[in-house]
Amino acid sequence: IQKFPSNSTSSINGTTVAGIRGNSAGTTNRLSYPNDIAIDSSGNIFVCCGSGRVIKFPSNSSSGTTGTVIRSGLNNPKGICLDSSDNLFIANTDNHCILRMAYSGGTYSNPTEIAGNSGSSGTGLNRLFQPNDVAVDSSGNLYVADHYNNRIMKYLASSFSSGANYNNYGTSILSVSTPVGLHIDSSDSLYVSSNNGEKVQKIFFGLSVTQITSTSGGL
Repeated sequence: IQKFPSNSTSSINGTTVAGIRGNSAGTTNRLSYPNDIAIDSSGNIFVCCGSGRVIKFPSNSSSGTTGTVIRSGLNNPKGICLDSSDNLFIANTDNHCILRMAYSGGTYSNPTEIAGNSGSSGTGLNRLFQPNDVAVDSSGNLYVADHYNNRIMKYLASSFSSGANYNNYGTSILSVSTPVGLHIDSSDSLYVSSNNGEKVQKIFFGLSVTQITSTSGGL
């Protein structure tokens, strides 16, 4: 994982803050197919790897720093995020579900399945098909890039805050071709990146989902 200063230009080199460049061995100071990162309220770095692990690195980590495995045995997780309480959400992509790991007293709970159905893809509003990314807004609502269903799903915080609900029904808020990435800014606007459309879309908070700005072509 490379970190760049806020004033970076194309001529500025990044600093390695997790993993060892050119080495993908399976120990906890190395990464294998890192897919996504998230930063908690203390600056710790979470990395989800295609090898099936989520690893946590301290805020002052550098090349070769040993991390802590938060979760292993996942099936090609491609997206993670943290909410304002540092609860961890994982897109367990090839198992077609979303996991939540509650944070309390410095430790993470075992994961609960809060969206989709592990091992069973589908097109219904209670199913996912290879979810690629997750994001949480300031109210704790969850958004999922439902890749092969070509849509963005939204789950209200009240639907999963009490625990597991693998049969949870969400709402499809946007149709988009094979979405791969999500980001929510400080105003709760949602940004969506997609593969086939080669574009990034923005959904402004409080506006209808038809009011979208897009940049396409050449990305």
